Amino acid sequence: MARLLAAYLIVVPLVLVACSQTPSPRRRAVDVTILYTWDAEAQTEAVSSPFGCAGEPVGGFARRASVIESVRADGGPVLVLDAGNTLASPNDQIVPQATCETALEAMNLMGYQGMVLGEDDLRLGATALRGCIAHAQFPVVSANVVDLSTRKALSKPFAIVQVGDSQTVGIIGLTGVRGRGAQSSTVQPRAGGSKLAITDAASALAKAARELRGRVDLLITLTNLDWDVCTRLAESVSGIDLIMCAGEQGGTALTSWQAPSTGAWVCSVQLPGLYDPAWVVGEVRVKTTAQGGIALVNIQPLKVNNDVPEDQEVASLLLSRRVSR
Repeated sequence: MARLLAAYLIVVPLVLVACSQTPSPRRRAVDVTILYTWDAEAQTEAVSSPFGCAGEPVGGFARRASVIESVRADGGPVLVLDAGNTLASPNDQIVPQATCETALEAMNLMGYQGMVLGEDDLRLGATALRGCIAHAQFPVVSANVVDLSTRKALSKPFAIVQVGDSQTVGIIGLTGVRGRGAQSSTVQPRAGGSKLAITDAASALAKAARELRGRVDLLITLTNLDWDVCTRLAESVSGIDLIMCAGEQGGTALTSWQAPSTGAWVCSVQLPGLYDPAWVVGEVRVKTTAQGGIALVNIQPLKVNNDVPEDQEVASLLLSRRVSR
């Protein structure tokens, strides 16, 4: 299938090559395209565009599925991830558990391979969230979320997934809090129940990185933490290859940055102005260099707008869920 995206792709061509000071031990060369999404905020359906041709639909999981499939059709290994705040709304609205389950079932159809819990997702509460993520056919992780009623982690801290025929990727999840940096915090579920604690991100990341060191070909941290926090983590925690950062950039135009002390890359794929994150799929291609470091190739945002056709399998799933409610 010819790639669908040529007419509506904002391309930020980029090839960044550098070696880390102490390259992470890896078993195989890596060449993988990473697609990632974030901040869907329980909105699985398309919405009317507030700009351009007003009223045209943008976003929605059915169009997102077509964007993902179009990239896969180009060939080569593809890893599809979600950086959280996808299963619940950021406002005071109580999202039905069925909405969360539908989102994950649609993501199963799209072939997601990993997801981190976001602050908003935690507002579903531990019991509802566990029931919801049981519908995911891919790992849902966070290294720094604890159920205060049991004093146990809400999910696994990381996952190891295979991409392509042989490449192994470690995915560490870090949950952030808007405007609080990497500080610890508590989240009260909207429907009541036990509180959830977001613990210190740096110590959680360091522990997970130590456990995964030498076990994977590529080690990624997936997080909704803000850009400035991501850069500090890249500078202070060794062994990480790439931090996929989906939080606020604080006005910076940077899309990638490498920590001089560790060699870890931080990348963020954002669109300027009023474009909602739910209407974008970020694309980053990662390759190893001859020196043992990694290169980031062609970091770019892929728009999910009216030019993208709906994937019929995902569209049918969403329709069946609307009819059954």
